[in-house]
Amino acid sequence: MTLPETVFVEIEQFVSIFKNNSFNFLYESDIQYGLARQLSDATRNIDVRLPKKPPSGNKQGHYGPFEEYEFVMTNMVHLEYGPFFDIALLDPNGIQTLNEQATNDGFWSHPIRIAIEVKFQTVDSCKIADNKKITDFFKDIEKLRNYREKLEPTQEFLGIAILFLQAYNWDIRSSKKLIGSTIHDELLPLPEKGIVSYLISPSWQCTII
Repeated sequence: MTLPETVFVEIEQFVSIFKNNSFNFLYESDIQYGLARQLSDATRNIDVRLPKKPPSGNKQGHYGPFEEYEFVMTNMVHLEYGPFFDIALLDPNGIQTLNEQATNDGFWSHPIRIAIEVKFQTVDSCKIADNKKITDFFKDIEKLRNYREKLEPTQEFLGIAILFLQAYNWDIRSSKKLIGSTIHDELLPLPEKGIVSYLISPSWQCTII
């Protein structure tokens, strides 16, 4: 499977868990961590190289088994990475080159292959959700688009925005904020690149285009 295919499978599985009992998730961070953990397990055999500066001064010995190398190895999945994406999957084929004037290791600026932004609407705040959470959801979509536009044309990037709704009987598909959007009442598979957005409720799910 390609990486987007793997991520789609894990999202589908996580959505199934969420729909089984949305009250297992009380905070947005519960969803972020749960989905990130699944993605991390699914990609545990994929390592990413991050460049580092040659050890010097008080950094001698900091890098342990990577001390004599120009890089360290890290997992693909990280939280709050780059421009603070909720979940980021680093590009295992991404290349960074540190010049001699670099003052920091290249640990926090690696190319991102897939970024996921998560919003969560609890039952306690449904009355304000049409104004706040849907607005935040579209801000996430815009954030992903802005990041993609700054990339080189050859760099593949997939952005995913997801809004989870805790309430079983709350349907926002008719919200005025979604007027003009194309709604598919299923989770469409992820493409290799582009921006995709999902709405997830215990009672229904859809893809927004």
